[in-house]
Amino acid sequence: MKGGQEMGELLQDVYAEYSEDIYRYFYGLTLDAGLSEDLTAEVFLEAVKSLHTFRNDSSMKTWLYSIARHCWFHYLRKKKNQPSTISDNSFPTGGWTDQDAMEKNISDRSMIERIKEILHLLSPQAEKVMKMRMDGFSYHEISSEMKISENSARVIEFRARTKVKKILIEEGFIDE
Repeated sequence: MKGGQEMGELLQDVYAEYSEDIYRYFYGLTLDAGLSEDLTAEVFLEAVKSLHTFRNDSSMKTWLYSIARHCWFHYLRKKKNQPSTISDNSFPTGGWTDQDAMEKNISDRSMIERIKEILHLLSPQAEKVMKMRMDGFSYHEISSEMKISENSARVIEFRARTKVKKILIEEGFIDE
C-alpha cells in the first residue's frame, strides 16, 4: 500500500502545482469559469489514466498542457457535432415566440462570423497568433512555430484582441 500512498501524494503534488495554470489556460480560451473547471478536471483525470505513458521526454507541465490541448480539441469536436442553432434550449421559455432568445442566437452567430472577418484584417502574423491561441496552443508553442519570443506572442495577441474588441464595440456587437 505504501507505493499507492506515494503515487497518491505525487498526484496531489502535481495537481497542486499545475491545476491553476491549466485552469487559466482554459479560462483564457473560454472565459467561462465552470467550463474551465470541468476541462481542468478532465485533464487531470486523463493524466491519471495515462500516467504510465509519461516518459520524462518533456517536463510534467508540458505533458499536462499537451493533454489540455487534446481535451480542448475533443471538447470543440464534441460541441461542433452537437445539434446547434435551433433547439429547445435556444427558446427556453416561449418556444418559437421567445424573440429575445432567437435574436441572441442570431446575434452570436453573426458575431462569430464578424470575428472571422476581422481576423483577416489583421497582419498575417497577428492573424496566425490569434488562430493558434483560439486552437489552444500555448505561447511557448506559438513562439516555437513562428520563431518569435513568448513575450512577442503575448503582445501580438493582446494588441490583436484589443483591435478586435474595439471593432466589435464600434459595430455594436458588444458593450464596453
